[in-house]
Amino acid sequence: MAKLLLVIIASITACSAALAQGDNTDNEFLKYGYPGPESDFLLRSRYAASYNRALRNPNWVAEHLTRDNLNGTADRSNADFKEDPAIPVAFRALLKDYYRSGFDRGHMCPAADAKKDLDSMKETFILTNIAPQVGAGFNRNYWAYLEKFVRDLTATFDDVYCISGPLYLPTKEGDKWFVKYQVIGDPPNVAVPTHFFKAILAKNSADATFALGAFALPNEAIDNSTPLTEFDIPIESVEKAAGLSFFNKVDHNTETIVPLCTATTSAATAAVLSGPASWAAPLVSEPPSSFESDPDAALGLLPALKSDWMRLRSDAAFDVAWSKPLTIFEVAWSKPLATFDVAP
Repeated sequence: MAKLLLVIIASITACSAALAQGDNTDNEFLKYGYPGPESDFLLRSRYAASYNRALRNPNWVAEHLTRDNLNGTADRSNADFKEDPAIPVAFRALLKDYYRSGFDRGHMCPAADAKKDLDSMKETFILTNIAPQVGAGFNRNYWAYLEKFVRDLTATFDDVYCISGPLYLPTKEGDKWFVKYQVIGDPPNVAVPTHFFKAILAKNSADATFALGAFALPNEAIDNSTPLTEFDIPIESVEKAAGLSFFNKVDHNTETIVPLCTATTSAATAAVLSGPASWAAPLVSEPPSSFESDPDAALGLLPALKSDWMRLRSDAAFDVAWSKPLTIFEVAWSKPLATFDVAP
């Protein structure tokens, strides 16, 4: 069943790629126009993004983080969420879609990654960089800690490339698989992802090796004591699920690639802060006048992501990557992700 699922996903990906490349209307079938799909490419000061018109969410958002470009004093209190005028109105995510939806407006490129200047930070609040996320326990906590973790990688690496985005993963009901997700808005307009991913490539300028890793998290409250390794999966698994190809100018199967968790173990051990393992106050708060926390509006019980992806480990392409136990990540990776953060 797992292999059949992978075949289906790969087939859908191949069809999408063929359509995306087949925009030549110089034939009898497309005489009166190419129907799509259209993937809007958006290049902003601190990120590049691809927008999905059908789901009204980003396909992905890509960043380049360095110690220098993370510096700045821009304050998010001076930035407001806004709709993207670059997207045709018919396919646009709307501010009203999120009103009393029970979901936060979750950044793919975090505002804290764009402190360079206020204009750059304001661009992170455009809805083409946003997707619906569970608030308490995820957007305001674990996801925010993961964002901080990615920023902290610049203390170890000269260049950190991060691609973030939504996933819509199947769950098994009986002997069948289904993809189910909520749609918010009235009328319904914006899909609520079941999971979110971050694919990361890090490098030092004087080093010939790359550190490569990927994390996929369920869109639900996650206990702060959960080790980050629970969500560390082969980057190929995320590529197959998302229909994307990450960092394809780098050969993933050479000795110049080091697993990100392995590459950062010693540095992370030294960098662990003595802060609490969990935080009573949220890192990010949505305005209570417009957005209310509504656990019942969340996606409901999702199976543990790790067990979902365990089914993919038998795939021959991933045998090597999954042959090593999680213990190779040593002591630092047994600590909760929140220990890498400080109170805001």
